[in-house]
Amino acid sequence: MLWLVTALLLAPQSAAPNPYREAGAALASGDLAEAEASLEALTAKDPGNARAWMLLAQTYARRKNGTAALAAASQSEKLGARDPDVLHGLAFLFTGLQPDLKRAADLEARYAELQPADKTAWRRVAAMYLEAGQFDRAIVAGTQGLAVDDSQELHTVLGQAYQGKQDWEHAAQHLAAAVKLAPYDENAHFLLVQMYLDRQDFAGAGEAIANARKVFARSPQIELAAGVCAYGLRRFPEAVDQFLKTIALAPDVAQPYLFLSRMLDQAGDRLPEVIERFRQYHARHPDDPGACLLYAEALVAGLAPEGFPPGAEQAIQLLERARSLDGNRAETHYQLGCLLERKREYAAAAVELERSVALDPRQPGAHFQLARVYERLGHKQDAARERDEHQRLTESPDEPPSAETRIHDLIDDVTRSGRVLEAGGLSDRLGAQRQIAPGRPPLLEFRYLEGAARHGFANLDLVIDDAGH
Repeated sequence: MLWLVTALLLAPQSAAPNPYREAGAALASGDLAEAEASLEALTAKDPGNARAWMLLAQTYARRKNGTAALAAASQSEKLGARDPDVLHGLAFLFTGLQPDLKRAADLEARYAELQPADKTAWRRVAAMYLEAGQFDRAIVAGTQGLAVDDSQELHTVLGQAYQGKQDWEHAAQHLAAAVKLAPYDENAHFLLVQMYLDRQDFAGAGEAIANARKVFARSPQIELAAGVCAYGLRRFPEAVDQFLKTIALAPDVAQPYLFLSRMLDQAGDRLPEVIERFRQYHARHPDDPGACLLYAEALVAGLAPEGFPPGAEQAIQLLERARSLDGNRAETHYQLGCLLERKREYAAAAVELERSVALDPRQPGAHFQLARVYERLGHKQDAARERDEHQRLTESPDEPPSAETRIHDLIDDVTRSGRVLEAGGLSDRLGAQRQIAPGRPPLLEFRYLEGAARHGFANLDLVIDDAGH
């Protein structure tokens, strides 16, 4: 809509106040208060101007006046029901300024119908529906767009929409098509691997990983996925090797440490190397409660079964540091409680284990340990209660066997995480610095770069000016 601001600026000059020109100048300069006043004057003078109402809605939203923004948007939509620029601008409003992704997708779909020359319009519609969790609508929109936009980005959106429906055959078809269209796009390969892991099709994941390695021989995200695949196949030594390889490639990325922490009992003769890697990670991040916890867990895994050696005291100090940084992690209190029990400080152990259970009552191990401590303290009724809760949790039909639980959780984590993203601003994203971001990789995000809003629909990278175009 930059042309619209330009048109306002080029409105005929006169001695009398000109709300068109004043609104354009205010928008161009970023003076939202002045833009709001000018656009209000403009809509009062020309109440049938749908585009002015749309710009006013965006301005209200930028000034955090949601009620006024919604009212102005409704007026704009009513007046500009067949104006593609109005519909497109309103879709922009509801993607970020006044978030309502389903409404944004509906508006952008109407824009796409009116603007067949915009070949990527249906791609954006499909991505919005996907982000809104409307998988069927994403598939309909994406399929409609394929006729004019047979692109990697659109196949990716379709693949993830089918994955959301657990239609694995079509998900694999479209994500494989994305890889074929963009064989040198690391993320395209990873999304295909991720889909197979989500399905727990380890053979398919292994094949996709082997294909990716032909192009990306030193990819942290591919090696991370290979570790999870090996874990799912119960090839534990191979999984340990892969996670250590990921750490060597990206030593400040948290995920491989987290995954290794879940299988320390399977590290075997690699445990000293694992402990050293965790020590180095903590040394680089001494004020990260997660790093303190991870190093403590590794130290505990290396302790002898009996006694209270120096390593146990070091682990306690690390856990106390983690607790001081973040007291709301159940695992920190659990590990600390177990070590205090080992030290025979039973009252202090009970406090920590009670806190762990309060933060996460679903973990049977915490109830078991708390029952042991209550027994030591002579609290028979409390111990019996905790034993009963431990038994209930372990015998629950919803709880698979322990090994299966761990594998499922690990795979679920990598399907929600593990993607390598270029961090920070645009200059950082174009550089060599990488990190693996927590959580599901966003399909829709906004960055403001020198007054512009940067949109990312799936793998799209669109720059939209402040007026929404």
